[in-house]
Amino acid sequence: QTMASAGSYAPAEKERKQGGEDSKMDSEEPGDDRRSLRDSMISTDMFPDSLAVFEPCSYVVVGCSAISGNHWCGQLVLASSSSSLDADNHNENSAKLSIIQKVDHVTGVTDVEFAGRTKTPLLLASGDNGIIQCWQTSGNDKTPIVPTPACALHGHGDIITSLSVARSFGTENAEKKQSGDCGTALLSSSWDRTIKLWDLAASAVAVSSWNGHPDHVNQVKWSGLDPCTFASGGKGGYVLHWDTRQKDPTGGIRLDSGVECTAIDTHPTLGHVLLYGTSEGVVREVDMRAWKPKKDDTVATHGQAVTCLRYSPDGRRVASAAEDNTLVVVQSIMAASGKQDDAKSSGSEKGTTKDGTAANSCQTLNDLVSAIEWTRPLREGASSLLFSAWDKSVRARAA
Repeated sequence: QTMASAGSYAPAEKERKQGGEDSKMDSEEPGDDRRSLRDSMISTDMFPDSLAVFEPCSYVVVGCSAISGNHWCGQLVLASSSSSLDADNHNENSAKLSIIQKVDHVTGVTDVEFAGRTKTPLLLASGDNGIIQCWQTSGNDKTPIVPTPACALHGHGDIITSLSVARSFGTENAEKKQSGDCGTALLSSSWDRTIKLWDLAASAVAVSSWNGHPDHVNQVKWSGLDPCTFASGGKGGYVLHWDTRQKDPTGGIRLDSGVECTAIDTHPTLGHVLLYGTSEGVVREVDMRAWKPKKDDTVATHGQAVTCLRYSPDGRRVASAAEDNTLVVVQSIMAASGKQDDAKSSGSEKGTTKDGTAANSCQTLNDLVSAIEWTRPLREGASSLLFSAWDKSVRARAA
């Protein structure tokens, strides 16, 4: 059983992994060696489960967990992500990772996020105790980021599975991003079957709560465009769309019996498009205006349950990973059909994006990929893909 929310897994699964009973991690497939050598990588002391990026200052936080005796403990690894020069193309097209600081957490960390309206953002970490811990960061040229405990958000009755902070919206979007505004409206989902809304600028008490899922809520995600809507997916097989002004879902679909929605994401530029992954290893896009699954809406197919997925910042590509240790990058079907009529993606055919980078790629890694994030383009059309794996590594790769 998985608790798939940005790479969070059931304790029994991770305990088995920590005991060394999983697959060996000695080498990747031969075809991946050259790519791996170009990766920027940092190592963690515990199993990394979640990632978050704060673009204005190029900060990265990694949420990690490990078991010590009968107690789960956690750690936050704070890192910087700076551009690096690709020797072959002489272009800045990959991020270089370097660790700044490590902060202990009282329980296992299930998800992490940045929030706030300044260049010293609020750092959030959810735990398996149902509490969201908040740290206020500060820093200067010599010390880029220093977290200080600020408060704790209580309200959930079980493991918190995911966090989502509202993105900047409207015509001032670009200006806000440059000033460091990544929002203060926080959504959280939990095994207690609820989704809660928090106003981080006003109160440590949840301002709203929704109860539409019949079982664990695995992930919640704000809309990429509409500041009042969000989506969620859960163990009960429901993929739902919500409006903060209403108590009931405004739309959704139910997957086949026994199939779990393990991960979701909302399209950054197409407000009606939703991406979700299933316990059967399928990644699909759906048009939320109709909520009618189509035969050609499958973006990628993995051999086992999807652990995490993300749209690229421009919305043209999708990165997804699964329990079979595969990492796939493909074109978004919805973006291709709407903007690139000559570049429809089938999930298996090779292709290129507008800037010439690979549109479709599949790699089998040493171990399970638990979380995926993208950095903003360092040059026109190019982004770096960040991903964490249970071999206790976090990698940055030009994608």
